[in-house]
Amino acid sequence: MKLNLFLALMVLSLFGCDVSLNTANDNANNSRSTPVTDSLNITVCLIKSQAVPLEKHDSTRTYIGDYEVVRRLPASQPLSTRLINRILSDSDVVRENSRSCPFIPIYAVGLGKKITILVSVSPCSKLQYVFPSCVDNAVVDLNADNPIENLLASIKSAAGK
Repeated sequence: MKLNLFLALMVLSLFGCDVSLNTANDNANNSRSTPVTDSLNITVCLIKSQAVPLEKHDSTRTYIGDYEVVRRLPASQPLSTRLINRILSDSDVVRENSRSCPFIPIYAVGLGKKITILVSVSPCSKLQYVFPSCVDNAVVDLNADNPIENLLASIKSAAGK
């Protein structure tokens, strides 16, 4: 059975987490149906891997959760769509023997204003789904050969150094 993000969102909403998605096409005049990846505002950023507690945030800097943004990485629509489709899929998730290595994110992928996915890359590939209204956010291990890292590296390369 395949667990997708929307099922996870429904479960989290039952526990009182605000998980509504803000879409770019949320106006009443738009009657055509669009896939989720076309309608979401997708943001990809490089972040500092060390979390900064809220009380120590510098007002002159930008943060995603407790992580300082180093720079935003513009991504083409096809590349960001491929990235989101992989992140929302569970095919890259390790189901058994989760690793005990530390979660050290270097990328943040934002879906609208309500969901952020933090990405830790090799040798300890993991994702953390961050919902602002939840205290405990899920961290999942990724398969060693997952394509998410390659997609993020392609976005970073296309954005320049």
